[in-house]
Amino acid sequence: MIHEPSPLIPMGTQSRETMDRLEGADLRSQVLPHSTAIVDVAGSALGETKGTLGDAADQLRDHAKKASELASDYTRDAPVRAMLIAAATGAVLMGLISLATRPRR
Repeated sequence: MIHEPSPLIPMGTQSRETMDRLEGADLRSQVLPHSTAIVDVAGSALGETKGTLGDAADQLRDHAKKASELASDYTRDAPVRAMLIAAATGAVLMGLISLATRPRR
């Protein structure tokens, strides 16, 4: 079995050579303004996303509250009909679940 040299060795050598060439340059002064701008943009985007998600959560909470109030009012106004609807819905769901879990042949 012949062992060929690893391709990683030349890559590592090239990386060291590149870093040696860049050592003389003041990279920090070149990179710092760009990194600060990136952090600012990311922070702004995060703030906008938080605001949007907060608004969506508030809307969802309001819709759920209204639906709950409507269901409560309907149950109070027609308790027998509400019980029959609930029973029928439960029966339909149980039928669907039994069909979905039935072994296939």
